[in-house]
Amino acid sequence: TQEMVNRMIEESNADVVVHTAAISDIGTCEADPEASYFANVQIPMYLANACKDNNRKLICFSSDQVYSACEDCGPYTEENKLEMEKRVLDILPSAVMLRAEWMYDYYEKRSNYLMMILNAIHTQDSVSFSSKQFRGITYLKEVAENMDKVI
Repeated sequence: TQEMVNRMIEESNADVVVHTAAISDIGTCEADPEASYFANVQIPMYLANACKDNNRKLICFSSDQVYSACEDCGPYTEENKLEMEKRVLDILPSAVMLRAEWMYDYYEKRSNYLMMILNAIHTQDSVSFSSKQFRGITYLKEVAENMDKVI
């Protein structure tokens, strides 16, 4: 509940709350969209309210993966992620919203996108990206090494 989150944030005495939790399993999200919405949209809003009320900084991490609103062959939309980001920022404009491509993967110098582009150049195939996605390329190692700067 909002009250439980408020109490946890207040009792933590933390200056910064770094939010990385979510339901990210595709099957779980599809099987229980209400639980997915609660975890992935409502709880970050609870955190934003608690950080606002307790004068804390909030950093929300999100993967760039999308699990809902998919038609058979696309397009993929990010309605829940965008809604969460907008609602959190409406509550706490100073919140930082970060999307990471391989947050829980190993460090790799070349991203999937770069590899896809290099393969397309090599084979002279065409490459297309959805105009409905908002994403960036981030490596967990770089995030961890720069967390002090982010805070």
